[in-house]
Amino acid sequence: MIWVGALGNSIPANGGWAMAPGSTSSVTVADNWQGRFWGRTYCNFDSAGVGNCETGDCGGVLQCNGAGGVPPASLAEFNLGGAGGTDYYDVSFVDGFNVPITITPVGGAQPTPGNHYWCGVAGCGVDLNTNCPSALQQNDGSGRIVACKSACEAFNTDQYCCRGAYATPATCDPTTWPVNYASYFKSNCPDAYSYAYDDPTSTFTDSNANYSITFGPPGGSSGPTPTPTPGGGVTPTPTPIGNGITEGVASTSSTQAQFWFQTSGWTAGYVILHYTITGQVQQNVSMSYDSGSSRWLYTAGGFSSGSVVTYSFTYQQNGLQYDTSSYTWTHP
Repeated sequence: MIWVGALGNSIPANGGWAMAPGSTSSVTVADNWQGRFWGRTYCNFDSAGVGNCETGDCGGVLQCNGAGGVPPASLAEFNLGGAGGTDYYDVSFVDGFNVPITITPVGGAQPTPGNHYWCGVAGCGVDLNTNCPSALQQNDGSGRIVACKSACEAFNTDQYCCRGAYATPATCDPTTWPVNYASYFKSNCPDAYSYAYDDPTSTFTDSNANYSITFGPPGGSSGPTPTPTPGGGVTPTPTPIGNGITEGVASTSSTQAQFWFQTSGWTAGYVILHYTITGQVQQNVSMSYDSGSSRWLYTAGGFSSGSVVTYSFTYQQNGLQYDTSSYTWTHP
């Protein structure tokens, strides 16, 4: 279960609502909306919407009504309708991490091969609570790790918080910190902010798009909200791999694997990966095009030795949407 919080220059749904496992919810904001969403976890509310959350709490109420969430909390941030109609979006762990988040554009502009940050997927589905450094762990009364603090929150120094003499991109350098805690967040989730000046590898842009925010499961809680498939096409009979398409998946670490999808003789408009690790909830994510390998790629977490994953792809060819057959792979 996730209890969504929202804050911005207008406040969708009075700033908060509950989402059951596997459910979806839609909110509408202005084309120039600026704000954030976050997932609250381990909450209890009465029928009047009064209660509390273990993480991301906004004053003990279900509908935050203009209040922000208490760190540590993962953030999905938006600055819509900027110069030239450009939307800016990102997933940020500057305030710490409590639940995996991804932001996937739906519709909008076409991806540009080689530009990962144009129309790309921000964030990741990796649970960073599991291996959170001991100095950053936030535990509940039972000792369970419920969130992973930022170094700024944990130590409150100018250097870790990028303030005072360290308040510029040049002086706020995690490699000079007493301990480079930002590297834990960045190495596990490279498409999210790991510290305040992580802009070059964390800010994504698009235009005229809708956006799907997927909240993944923190340790011991329920699963993520599925990402909807972009519309605008038909879904014919699944096309077997071999008709101008090759695919695969390979282990990249003891807990991660990289899926790939490649076309021959034509270019896909988009590729969406659907995968289910045995015992977990299905994930639906947009893949990013890598010009170096001429492949669409996505790196997923949550694996262990012997994990079996079932996966398939949805792709666009010549304006039509197609589905592949399903495949299985076992993590070594």
